[in-house]
Amino acid sequence: WEGPEVLAQIDPLLNLYFHNPPLPRPYTVEWTGKIAIPQSGVYRFGLESIDESVLFIDEQQITASPLPNQYQEGSIELTEGLHDIRLRYADRTDHTHINLYWAPPFAGQQPIPSEVLIPPQGSYDRVAMPVLSQLSFNPELPAAPIVGARTLAGTVRLVAGGFAAPKGVAVGPDKRLYVADTGNKRVVIVSPEGENLGTLDPETPFEEPFDLVVNAAGEIFVLDPTAEMIAHFGADDTYLGTVPAESDVIGRSRGIGIDDEGQLWIANTPGGRVVQIDVAGNTLQSIPVWPGEDSQPVDVAVGHDGSIFVTDSGLHKLVRFENGGRRLLAWELPIANSIDGSHLAVDELGSIYVSKPEPFLIAQHTAEGEPVGDWSVMPSTGTVVKPIGVAVDTQGRVCFVDTVGGALYVIEADVG
Repeated sequence: WEGPEVLAQIDPLLNLYFHNPPLPRPYTVEWTGKIAIPQSGVYRFGLESIDESVLFIDEQQITASPLPNQYQEGSIELTEGLHDIRLRYADRTDHTHINLYWAPPFAGQQPIPSEVLIPPQGSYDRVAMPVLSQLSFNPELPAAPIVGARTLAGTVRLVAGGFAAPKGVAVGPDKRLYVADTGNKRVVIVSPEGENLGTLDPETPFEEPFDLVVNAAGEIFVLDPTAEMIAHFGADDTYLGTVPAESDVIGRSRGIGIDDEGQLWIANTPGGRVVQIDVAGNTLQSIPVWPGEDSQPVDVAVGHDGSIFVTDSGLHKLVRFENGGRRLLAWELPIANSIDGSHLAVDELGSIYVSKPEPFLIAQHTAEGEPVGDWSVMPSTGTVVKPIGVAVDTQGRVCFVDTVGGALYVIEADVG
């Protein structure tokens, strides 16, 4: 954080993924300004990043995240008004990002909303303090993605733990679960009861197994965007080779889906598109998500009627396309970066499931995409649970991986 300044800009939010870094790595960043505190009380701040980061409020260090994907938090009592905020960050490696959270006394934990972050100014006399009803995720006024959603009843049960920043999960016809244990560079096979049944082992070791799908025959396809490969395994978990798709389709892509015909779909994050390929690697369709906008598709799923659903962290939307690629509808999603963005699943009846990592929810939508409701996966202890990958078994049990806690959970929905 020394030496001449080479770039200055205003960032409205501090939940950023550096997909295309603003400077050649390595470089350091320091954000400064004011944070508007709308109500006096104790505020908890959380920080998670790749690479290291440190948060200061009123020049007091509140928390630091010195290791990749390590969530840390600290608390401070603040009076109503403007306070100095300073955040230091180092971008040294790859897949870098930073996420800054708060838990104010009037709401649960959430990304710090842009309304309370004030850039440096000569005078702050004319800065209008936000009121509680203006703030996103305020329980008095839910943010747009939550409007009309009802709370779904169900039991959240831990299935297995010990993973490192898992990102994806899939379930086979035999109900075995496959976890993309991304931080440990492996895919773990887990029984429905939580027993570790081994790993999937490709010829070339995984570098970043990120997402995966299982077809009707029980074959598994694992997307590794860093190794730029889709590894293919048989129903008996034997390695069958790779799907020879183009590297610009696979590289840095964050999601993989499968349709009822067994064709694969890739959420091509850097390309702002979703791509349909066959198991021979041939491109069948390429659909831009939202031309002219900062689109970063994170995941893709295909309904039984052929509708294509895409979650996009650049647009903060769930987007529905018809089978031919015409965009039909879109719904707002909570802000998240593309590494820890919303993922998708489809059940046997066609219902769509969407993970919402930042507000700690799993959402159910109709086959047409309309919201049904949300399951909260935040435990009563207040421990951070960030659901990313999601899957549904033949009995309707919803499985998800918690990338912060390194765990696999199942939601057993209440019927009736």
